[in-house]
Amino acid sequence: MVKGDLAGALMGTAAGIVADAFSLGVFGVNGVVLTAVGFLAGWISRRINVVSPARSFLFIGLLSAFELAVRVSLIASILAEPAPWDQGRLLLHPPVMGLAGAVAFALFRRIRKAYVR
Repeated sequence: MVKGDLAGALMGTAAGIVADAFSLGVFGVNGVVLTAVGFLAGWISRRINVVSPARSFLFIGLLSAFELAVRVSLIASILAEPAPWDQGRLLLHPPVMGLAGAVAFALFRRIRKAYVR
């Protein structure tokens, strides 16, 4: 994981712009949300160790839950409609992203370790 709040915010901004370019929803929401999440991820990862798989899972899962809450509340306030919960399937997003992120980072560390020798 890249550490630092500025690096996190810049990567979140880039990811948000790309996500907005391909989304059919309200333009700009992804940019705002992912910039905030990227900043928060960089700021937290600078202060605590999030390298172990269990901490990675928890860290990414909590950030994903924060991202989901901000995104749903922004869309609901902009469109003045109830939040689109999609029959509760959206609640699976944080744990699935936490698991996927923890596995991806563990594999990345293992591959990097094998080639650094």
